Amino acid sequence: MDRVLWATLVVFVLVVLSPAVLLAASQGDDPLPFAAGLCANKVAGLMEKKSYAKAVQEIESFQSKAKTVDSDTAHKKGYTHYYLDFLLGNCCMMMEKQGTGYVKKAASSYERAVKKYDGFYQAWLNLGRCRYTLKQMGKAAQSFVRGYDTSPEKKGAYLYQAAACYYFNADYQKALNAFNRLMKNHPAEVTLDQKEVLVNILFSLKKNRQALPYLKELAAKSKGDKKRTWQEVLLYQYMELGMDKQAVALASTLTRQEPEEPKWWRALAHLHFDKNRLEKGLEAFMIYSFTTPLTASETKLLADLYAGCNIPLEAARVYEDWLEKIQKSPDGFSGMGRKKMTDRILAIARAYQQGRDYQAAIKWADRGLARGCDARLLAFKADLLFREKNYKAAYLTYKNLAGRQRSPGRSWLMAGYAALSCDNPQQAKQAFCLACKCPKVKSAALAALEQIRAMRAAEEI
Repeated sequence: MDRVLWATLVVFVLVVLSPAVLLAASQGDDPLPFAAGLCANKVAGLMEKKSYAKAVQEIESFQSKAKTVDSDTAHKKGYTHYYLDFLLGNCCMMMEKQGTGYVKKAASSYERAVKKYDGFYQAWLNLGRCRYTLKQMGKAAQSFVRGYDTSPEKKGAYLYQAAACYYFNADYQKALNAFNRLMKNHPAEVTLDQKEVLVNILFSLKKNRQALPYLKELAAKSKGDKKRTWQEVLLYQYMELGMDKQAVALASTLTRQEPEEPKWWRALAHLHFDKNRLEKGLEAFMIYSFTTPLTASETKLLADLYAGCNIPLEAARVYEDWLEKIQKSPDGFSGMGRKKMTDRILAIARAYQQGRDYQAAIKWADRGLARGCDARLLAFKADLLFREKNYKAAYLTYKNLAGRQRSPGRSWLMAGYAALSCDNPQQAKQAFCLACKCPKVKSAALAALEQIRAMRAAEEI
């Protein structure tokens, strides 16, 4: 999970100067000449009436007079004053809903203003907003940084806006640099939502461990669904960073806080699985199964856990549930190959065998054979019948198995033992003779034949 999207909106407020600021502009290093001041006041009145188009015409008409005089006269009259560029930019931004053309015009106006007066921080900030609207994120970030640097009243919001724009521009190191300035100079102004952006910046730079303190805070202080999202992210980071103790502690806390939430129990179970703590993993996964219906794969996992923890009968029961879910799925058994089908039914039969419910084990073996499972299930049934001393049935099953194998030596050998055990030496002799054709069991088969000869010799005496 390299990145988490945040819901925070980056709010960019247009800076509109008050009459007091206008007065300051007329008294500064580059005072606003009388004629330009009259124009600015008239424009302010038009803006109050929301007559922005007329305001634009008023400014441009006044500025056009610069073309009729020399540059010194234009400067003295105020035709080229930076404040009028600023006002023109504001009027155009007020009409931004009418099209991006007005935003581009506003950006050009603000650019002229800051070119004439680099310390005009309000114009830098509004230029940042224009560039953001035009999706020029790198330039927007630079404008916000310059606005912050030139502003006499330092506000953390300017640095945050710069960091966000750098982030949107995938310039993550510069985003982090801006955020570090924010954290250093204005720690009290940094909101929880803004720390979400910081976390995403750190993730983008692969500084996940450095993001942990902020993740903890977000997980602890966020509300509602957002809180749960950050808890999940924090837990995932603990797991990714190999912090097993912290991950287990957090998952355990979350299961206590929200015992009805399945995802916490599932996460806790998998934490234990990863460290081969099967019993604890089974305990958590069992509770998970109580909080939500299990998928077929999850049911299989639960059954495997029961089997791995030596609870075979419960494993068998869950294996049956698992097979039933597969049968009810759209594909059912139709899309399952013979090998996979054999694997699944064999798992159930073996679980019953481990639980010493031999009848159920044989029942499942027969069920699988009826479905066309491969010879492994027949071998399982034969061995189980032999262990249960059902030698007659074992003999027939081994004989059947031998007919389905390329190398039937062991099956004929076991068939011979089964026949011998149910006092049928003739069938045993035939089976052992067939077993002698297989080099791997030949010596055992010959020994058995010798035993039969010895038994007959003893009977004749």
